[in-house]
Amino acid sequence: MPTITPAPAASIRWGMCAHLGDVDHKDHDVTALCRAAGATSVRTNVRPGNPRGIEQARELLAAGITLHAPLPTPKDWRKPGALANAARAYLDGMTRAGVELTSVEFANEFNGNGEGWADAVRREMPGVAAVCAEAGVTFLGPSLMAYRTEQDAPAIAQDADGQPLHRHYPAGVAVHSYTAGDDPETSRTLTRLATVRATFGGSVPAMLTETGYSSDPTCEGYTDPERQATLAPRLALAYLAPAPGQSSPTFAGLWWYELLDEPHDTRGPRERSRGFFTATAEPKPAASALAWLAEVLRDTGDAATTFTPTPLDIDVTGGEGLTWRLLQKSGRVYRLAVWHTRSGTADVRVTLARKIAGLRRFDQGDTDGEPLRADKGGKTFTVPGVGQRVTVLRIRMPK
Repeated sequence: MPTITPAPAASIRWGMCAHLGDVDHKDHDVTALCRAAGATSVRTNVRPGNPRGIEQARELLAAGITLHAPLPTPKDWRKPGALANAARAYLDGMTRAGVELTSVEFANEFNGNGEGWADAVRREMPGVAAVCAEAGVTFLGPSLMAYRTEQDAPAIAQDADGQPLHRHYPAGVAVHSYTAGDDPETSRTLTRLATVRATFGGSVPAMLTETGYSSDPTCEGYTDPERQATLAPRLALAYLAPAPGQSSPTFAGLWWYELLDEPHDTRGPRERSRGFFTATAEPKPAASALAWLAEVLRDTGDAATTFTPTPLDIDVTGGEGLTWRLLQKSGRVYRLAVWHTRSGTADVRVTLARKIAGLRRFDQGDTDGEPLRADKGGKTFTVPGVGQRVTVLRIRMPK
C-alpha cells in the first residue's frame, strides 16, 4: 500500500483576472464576486491613474485578497533601460496610491510586441528583476502565450550575457494556456509546460497566469457552461495539488481569465465571454463549482498554512480514467478528491492501513455532505457512482 504525503487543503487557491476600474468592472463589487468564486488573488492591469480601479484594488487588499500585475510595456521598449524604468515608475506609482502588489510578471507579453522583443527581454530582464527586488515584490518571468510557446520560449532562454534567463526570476515563469473543453489532465497545457521547463530548467516553478473558457457558442474554443462547471474544479485540483507519489504540483498558482464577461471588449465574442460571472454579475455554473470546492476545502485553523501534513497509507482504485488527489486540513482531517476522466460512472474503492474514525461524501454543489460507512473491519470503503465531476471525501482518522 503506497504512503502518500497530502498537500495542505489551504494550498489549493486560485485567483481571478479582473480589469479593475474598466467600463465592465467599475460598477461591480469585485471583492464580493471574488469571494463568491473562492478567489484569493486578483491579477489586474490597473494603473495608478485609474481612480475607480485603485479604489477596487484597495478594497480587495482590505479583504485579504492579494494583487498580482503584469508590468507595463512602454512605447519605447526598444530603448535600453526603458522596461526597467517603466517597472520602477509603475511600482512607485502604485505604492503612492496605497496599493501594495504581492507579485508582478515581466511586461505582457513576449510575442505581442513586434520585432526585437526577444532581444529586449534578454537585455532588460536583469534590470527589471533588480527593480522588483528593490521594491520587495515577487517577480515572475515573461508570460508566454500558449500557442507560441514552442517557438518563443527558446528565443529567450538566456540573458544578454549568455546566462540562464530564469536566474533572474527564481519565483517562477508565467504561462498562458487555455484548455477549451479538453480534459485538463491531458490537455495541451501540459505539453506547453514541458516545453517551458525544458527551456528554462525543470526546477523553475510555473504560474498559470491565464486559463479559462469561452461561453459564447459562436466562437472558436467554446465550452458549454455545464462542461466548464465539470472541468474547472478538476483543473484546480489536478494542477495545484501534487499527483499521488509526486512531491510538487504542476503549477505553483493559477489565475482564471476572467472574473466578468466584458461586452465592451472589441476583440470579439471569445474575449467578451470568458467571465465566470455575466456582465450583470450573475454566477455561471463554473463560478458556483469553484465556490463549492473552496468551501469543502476551507481550513480555518490557525495552522492552516503552516502545519506539516501527515503521510497516509492509502490505496485508491476505480478503473480506467480514475484521478485523485489527497489533501489534509490542519486538524488531521483528510480530504480525498476523486473523479473519472471517461464518461459514465464507476465505483471507487479506498483502502487504508488503519481503521477510519469517520467518513462523509460531498458531491459537487453539496456542502453538507452525506455519511458513508466503512466496510467490516473499518479500513476500506466504497464510493459508488463517481463520475466526471469531482467528489470529495472527508476522512477522519483516529488520534
